[in-house]
Amino acid sequence: MNISAYILEYLKQFGTVTVPGFGVFHLENSKAIINAENGSILPPSSQIAFISDYEVQSDELASFVSAQKQTSMESVKNELLIQTDFWKKDFRRISFWKFRIWGPFT
Repeated sequence: MNISAYILEYLKQFGTVTVPGFGVFHLENSKAIINAENGSILPPSSQIAFISDYEVQSDELASFVSAQKQTSMESVKNELLIQTDFWKKDFRRISFWKFRIWGPFT
């Protein structure tokens, strides 16, 4: 199961997603920017922000994934636990951390 893809899809639909035992991802919008040098305009965009919180709990993501995959909530919760444990270990191992599969989100 590709948890990152489900998190991204949930973000696209709802703007914020709580990953139990890990933290909260949300979209931050930026306004259009005019480049004074050449007059070009960079369009408004969104970027993904993250607030780490290993105590946060929610069943919304598990419910969403369960419905998408047509599988049990228990199965999804176990997969989330495995994935977040991996991310936590990765988080501790390196000083700068990001989701490897996600590029800019616009």
